[in-house]
Parts: sequence; structure tokens; C-alpha cells
Amino acid sequence: MEKEQYEAQIKALKEEIELLKKKQTYEIKRQKYGLNWIDVPEAFEKDSENKIPVLEEVKEKSIKNDDGKPTHILIEGDNYHALQCLNYTHKGKVDVIYIDPPYNTGSGFRYKDKRFIDKYPDGTNVDLNSPLRHSYWLSFMSKRLSLSQKLLSNNGIIYISIDDNELYSLKLLCDSIFDESNFIGLFPRSTSSGEKTSIYNINTNQDYVLTYCKNSDSLKKSHIIKGLVKDFKEYSNPDNDPKGPWKKDSNLIKIDAGRYGYARYGITNPKTGVTYYPPVYYDENNRKQWHYVEDTFNKFLKEGKVIFESEERKNGYAFFIKKYLSEAKKDTSNISSLFLLSNEFQNGNGTKELKEIFNLGNTFPYAKPTALIQELEKIISNKNLTILDFFAGSGTTLHATMKLNKEDGGNRQCILVQLNENNICEEVTYERNRRVMQGYTNSKGEQIPGLGNSLKYYKTAFIGQNNCKNANDDDRTELAKKAGCLLSLGENTLDEICSTEYYQLFTGSKEATAVYFTDDYEKFDEFKEKVAELAPKFKKTFVYIFAWSSADDFAYEFEDIPNIQIKAIPLPILEIYKSIYNA
Repeated sequence: MEKEQYEAQIKALKEEIELLKKKQTYEIKRQKYGLNWIDVPEAFEKDSENKIPVLEEVKEKSIKNDDGKPTHILIEGDNYHALQCLNYTHKGKVDVIYIDPPYNTGSGFRYKDKRFIDKYPDGTNVDLNSPLRHSYWLSFMSKRLSLSQKLLSNNGIIYISIDDNELYSLKLLCDSIFDESNFIGLFPRSTSSGEKTSIYNINTNQDYVLTYCKNSDSLKKSHIIKGLVKDFKEYSNPDNDPKGPWKKDSNLIKIDAGRYGYARYGITNPKTGVTYYPPVYYDENNRKQWHYVEDTFNKFLKEGKVIFESEERKNGYAFFIKKYLSEAKKDTSNISSLFLLSNEFQNGNGTKELKEIFNLGNTFPYAKPTALIQELEKIISNKNLTILDFFAGSGTTLHATMKLNKEDGGNRQCILVQLNENNICEEVTYERNRRVMQGYTNSKGEQIPGLGNSLKYYKTAFIGQNNCKNANDDDRTELAKKAGCLLSLGENTLDEICSTEYYQLFTGSKEATAVYFTDDYEKFDEFKEKVAELAPKFKKTFVYIFAWSSADDFAYEFEDIPNIQIKAIPLPILEIYKSIYNA
């Protein structure tokens, strides 16, 4: 009996210890370290309180090419409102986000402080001496990154260009939004090779690409990051070797790992009579040997894999071993943290590209080159990505995506968001990519053929002057109708072919979307007839019905129509709709 009591006490103590451990772990996680800043209210918050953000298509800016290539999306407006709308349509659907936000260098960044918007409608200038400089920027970024995190797919990745001014704050901010465990890497990028003025005589010729993912465990299992594509240009077959193309293997020497003399034999060059040995180092940690043991080397000799030369090479040896292309284990290599230090990724190349397209001067001195975006997209093995850039600027991300699709036959779709401040969205972002799609004349007078692809242009807009609590029936109807545009975006069926006071029909390359957006069912039979005509032409037709009951309750209405999928209205849209109705 005493033994049983003793064992029970031990068991209870062990359980208590485990409980205390769990409690301690929870408290540590709960009390994370991180950033603290003054959260400055932004002007858009006032708009969001009083209006409901939606998207409206600007049909006259639509670009249509019947070439089977993707239809891309350009949204003009505040990226906060655009991200709100995309959370209706693309939540969990975006594979890659690349953004190049303001660097907060003390020039060019203006914050629309809600408290002073009446005095400074274009925003408060944030210079280096502003006491709220970092708070303004962190307030601005945190709201947008929080929305973007929800858009990422389970294997999604976000790339953020940044420099030293906010790198360290941004890292902590991203740790809190995306979680520190989802940090992938920090890649320095060469921005310029020329000298810059510095009071300390130190040139800053780099910025960084900060990289996170949505779910590190999922990303690891997916093996979607394939690495950098290897360059096989060095391989050739000048001697018609039956084993195929080869290159000179420079890997002759390795550290002997403590096995002194294991692979330290003489190799005599029959052309010169010189006998070579691996270098001798008396430092115990750096003793060298041939990369191959003697039996293996002799085997290579018999196979004709060793080539002797009359003159010594740069490594001090007059022989090399063939490395065949067929022996390459894979066509990608691991990504070095320094892979963006090449000159091709410098800002000057981005500026040159814009000059070629617009025949203008140095209008965008800090434009990112298409090569940078292409390289970041190439890392991911999937060629059917959905890519988002909500600081689109000159539109480099879309240009790069179209170039890469042409190179590798991909089907990547790009979504851009850009505020039309100083007409940049219309005159630069849109116009650049219109020319790239349709062709243009460069600065040399040469005609550059277009890449094709299609584009839909949208603007952020708002429903009524009232918020959900004070909206009227007109607001409700308007929301439901404009929600059709959002639903078609979510399904990538972007061409509106029919719009009435009761329903809308949209088509894509393989699918269609039908939306009945009023609780007045007077025209529902007519709607069914239109859907019946449409459905056989497409692989699938998505049917959305604004109703109080479940969407499944309408399934019987379409059971005789092929290729139909009844879908529920996305919860955020439905909640707004019902809130308006109950106002």
C-alpha cells in the first residue's frame, strides 16, 4: 500500500513539473521582445471608418491579346485599400510578394497623418530630424504587412527590398508579423559600383532583400525552392568525346582530414616529364592531398578522363580531369547569401531599361532592374505563380514576370498596386507595361516587339458615404454588384460579358463566374438561362448568390446544368452585406 501511495505521489509530482514547464514556456512566448513605437493614425483610417473599399474596372485601359498568355492586374489606389479588397479575393492565394517600399531616408516619404490631413492633404514630410520618423514608417508598414501576410499561400514567400535606414526595425517588425521561425534569409544586393559621397569616406553600395515565408515547415516539405539554375555554358566537346560535353574540373586538391599521406602520390606529366605533388602545409589543420586516391586517378587515366598539357595552368599544374555534363547531379545549386552582389542587379540597369522604353533621362535613378525580380522568381520551381507587388513604382515586377514567362514558358500572373500620385500609375506603371506588351521604339530607333500578355486596370473605390452601421439599401445593392468584380478577380475570370441590375457574368480562359447580387429573385430564371448557355463552353462555371440561406440551398436549381460549382460569398463580403441590410 505504501509503495502504491509512493508511486502515485511521484506520478503527481511529475505531472505538476510538466505543467509548470508548459506554463513557463507559454509565459516566455507570451512575453516576446520586439518593437515599440508610437502608432500614428493614418488618414486612410478615416476613409475606412466611413466607406467600404471595393475595386472598379477602368475598361478603357484594358489590354487584350488573344495569345493564351496570362491576364495581369494593375490596381490604382492606396495600397492599404487595395490590400483590403485583395483579402476578399486572394486570401491564401498569393505565392510570391515582392515590394520595394520607401526606404525612409529622410526624403521622398510623406505620411498622411490623420491629425494634420486638413493642413497637409498630400501628407506630412518626414525628414531625418522628425521625432516621429521611425514611428511614421513603422505605422505605415505594419498595417500593410499584416494584410499581406494573410494573402500568402501556405508555401508563399515575401521579398522586401530595404537599406540600412530601416533594415533592423523591419527585421523585428517582420519577426512579429510573419514569425521569426519563418525568416528565410537576408540577401545583400549591389546597388552601384561607382563612388558615392560620404562624410566618413565609406561608400554604401548595397541594400538588402529581406525574405520570409508563410509557413517554414510547409515550405521545407514542398521543396519548392529549387535554388539557382547552374550555368552549363562552360561544357563543350572539342575532342568529340563519346561521353559528351565536358569541362575542366578545377577540384584537384582537398584538405586531408588528418589522413596525412592518404592521397599524396606523384603524378607525372608525360609531355613535360614533371612530377607533381599536392602542396605541403605543416599546419596540422591545413594539410592537403589530391582530391582522388591513387587507384581512382589511375582509373581516370585509363578512361581518358585525365588531360595533360604542355604548360602549367594557373593552379600550378599541367593537367586536369574532365568533368562531364552527364555527371552533374542536378541543374541547380544552393543559394548563396551573396548571390545578388552581381553587377546585373544594380540600379543603373533598371534606369537604363526605363530610358530605353520611354526615351527619357534619369527619371527613376533607383529603379530596380528586371534581372533582380527574375532571379527571385527563378528560385521557386513553380512556373504558375501568382505574384503581388503593392509598391509597384515603375512596374518592374510585371515587366520582369512577362520576360521570365517568355524565357521558360511559364504562366505566372502578376498583380500590381500603385498610388497615382503625380500620375505615376497611369503615365509610368501602366504605360511602361503597355509598351512592353504591345511593342515600342527604343532610344536607338529600333522597333522592339511586344511580349503579348493582357492587362486589367482597376481603381480602388468606395461604397456610399456611410459605414456599415449607417448604410442604406442603395449602398447594399451597390456593394453586392461591385462585389461581382471582386469575385471575378478571385476566380481569375476577368472579362465581364454581361451586367444587369440583377446579375453579372464573367469569363476567363477556361472558367466562368456568374453572380446574382440581389435578394429580389424576379430575374432568377433569366439568370439560370444565361448560366445554362454559358456553362457548356467552359471547364467550370462558379455561381455566387447573395442570399441569407446557404449557397448549397440553390444547388437543385442548377443540377441539370453541367460544370457548375455553387460557391459561398466570401465571409468578409457577406458580413458587410448583412451589416448593411440590418442597418
